[in-house]
Amino acid sequence: MNAPLCVAVAVQRHATFSPSPTMSSSVTCNHHNIDLKWILFLSRCVTVDRKVYAICVCVFPLMICSGIIYSIFALYVAELGASKPEIGVVYTIGSVAGAAAAPLFGRLSDKVGRKPIMLLSMATFTLAFFLYSLADNYRHVYFIQVMEGVAWAALGATAVASIADIVPSERRGEAIGAYNTTWYLGWVVGPVMGGLIAENLGFKSLFMICSSILLLGSLLTATLLKQPRKPLSKSCA
Repeated sequence: MNAPLCVAVAVQRHATFSPSPTMSSSVTCNHHNIDLKWILFLSRCVTVDRKVYAICVCVFPLMICSGIIYSIFALYVAELGASKPEIGVVYTIGSVAGAAAAPLFGRLSDKVGRKPIMLLSMATFTLAFFLYSLADNYRHVYFIQVMEGVAWAALGATAVASIADIVPSERRGEAIGAYNTTWYLGWVVGPVMGGLIAENLGFKSLFMICSSILLLGSLLTATLLKQPRKPLSKSCA
């Protein structure tokens, strides 16, 4: 149940409750208790939605940049001198690094909280994309791919876990669906931008622009992300 629907249901239920003058003081007291419960109910619905949207806003710059970069990344590595098999190795190195790092970041986020790990992830992406702009040989990309793979592992271990922490179980599918929509929107916008920027400004400028966008994402994560470490135990649905 989304926040507007929560409000509508609460208003309707409150309107249908009309105590008569003959009711006892205990019933009136119960009426006030019901009002308080519905106020808390509405407040919780709105708060949960805002926190989910905050996570989506924080990761959206990264989704745009990943769409920009991966639409032309193979062409960039080829321009640096890599053969087709070597381009495959570049992608494999990033995946291996991510697979190795994911369990570590999952455990670490349980101990120190989600936000520090997400901040680390965004900062690592920012640095990695900046280093791509400086690479002049495809072998340099191997090390940067390790960094990027670790950053993806950190994000993957914490973003969805953050949603699970703040959203009751009955609404987690809805919330994760909204989060996944953010990924797709970034990949709707990113590839077209990537092709246009690379064609007109070149690969180096493209990575510099993405690094700047990711710096904005890091600042958004630092300022907007304020979720509790412990998951909610009650439902808002």
